[in-house]
Amino acid sequence: MSVFLAYAAVGLLVISVILGRMARRQFETARKALAADEAVLATAGQALQEALRVRNDAEQRHAGLDGRLEQAQAEGRAAQQALETAREAPVERFHVFDRLEPRPGSLWSVTVVRRPDAPGGPAPWTGERTLIVAASGQSEALERVMTRYPRSSGFEVRDATPCPLFDQNALPRPGRGPAQREGGGSGPTRKP
Repeated sequence: MSVFLAYAAVGLLVISVILGRMARRQFETARKALAADEAVLATAGQALQEALRVRNDAEQRHAGLDGRLEQAQAEGRAAQQALETAREAPVERFHVFDRLEPRPGSLWSVTVVRRPDAPGGPAPWTGERTLIVAASGQSEALERVMTRYPRSSGFEVRDATPCPLFDQNALPRPGRGPAQREGGGSGPTRKP
């Protein structure tokens, strides 16, 4: 009977070793699964933080875009009003003085008036004309126009100003009134 008890003790010892190894394997598997789940949870937490940051940035940009949209709409209304004003204004025509010979210098706008009571018969035009002249200065522009349209023929040359057609600072821009325009200067420079 003691042999039987010895066999039973050895059998129980073997069973306990086998059960211990199985429990250790299950524990290692559970520990690895827990570590993997913790890594997934940490990644999800980082993704959540990033999503919250992106959402906050988007909300700030949205708030900024609302302000810009209102500003753009106001500028659009101002531009529409300026367009309507320009459409209702009388047409301003410019006549090119130098058609065949390109000249270096600035572009000047010179006003010439043809008097209706001018000597020399019927005039091809009466009233006021604005000529665009290329010249190095205001005095040269006036001089060139006076030689072509002399006072003795019934013309009167009034003034020469930098041409507003090609002067980017003189053109009105959205949100800028006449008092806010830059510069003046001697007008734009044409390349020869």
